[in-house]
Amino acid sequence: MRLAMLYALSDASPLITLAHLQAALAFWSYCDQSIRILFGDRLTNPHAQKIYEALKVRPAGMTRAQISYDIFQRNLSSQALDAALNSLEKLGLLEKQITQTGGRPSEVWILKK
Repeated sequence: MRLAMLYALSDASPLITLAHLQAALAFWSYCDQSIRILFGDRLTNPHAQKIYEALKVRPAGMTRAQISYDIFQRNLSSQALDAALNSLEKLGLLEKQITQTGGRPSEVWILKK
């Protein structure tokens, strides 16, 4: 609506018309396509990107500990790891499976198909 309002203002129109809405939608679509061409499927969180790339070659998934050790060599804080995993889960790229063990439950993270 804000873009449509700008188009209406540039036409000196007191109303937002269908043409203004269509122009705003076309511009938004152009921006979206440009971003997809420039960045592809890159994620904004570099830690999430590393996890995503690692899980592409491990279809069985990885535990949280494996992610910490194998990908980040234990050089990533728990909060940063949580943020990366949560963002991937919210984007629908990963799913978490909880496995009961004798003690603390194990989190296995796998790519969603």
